[in-house]
Amino acid sequence: MLVRWLSENDVKVGKVILVAPSLDPERTVNGFYDFKIDLDLASKTKGLVIFGSDNDGQSIKNSIKKLLSVIKDVKYREFSGYGHFTFGDMGKREFPELFEEAMK
Repeated sequence: MLVRWLSENDVKVGKVILVAPSLDPERTVNGFYDFKIDLDLASKTKGLVIFGSDNDGQSIKNSIKKLLSVIKDVKYREFSGYGHFTFGDMGKREFPELFEEAMK
């Protein structure tokens, strides 16, 4: 997971866009998500943006809430009806909002 790698390493990277990120709040994966999130993680990037959807699962919503409460200077964009950003949820293959954000 990129959040863990950025939290644990002294690096500088380009823009990071996290789409429906998961921190496994129900702890279904043993140990992998047991790390301290760097509250200055966004400063290691050229911009940190989280994409979420109003109808994604509660686990993802909880993960996004946690990230937004811990990381300073993170931008959040919420979409309506995009589910987990899959073809089945969105009903389309195009995701121009992601492209546009990446090109900013």
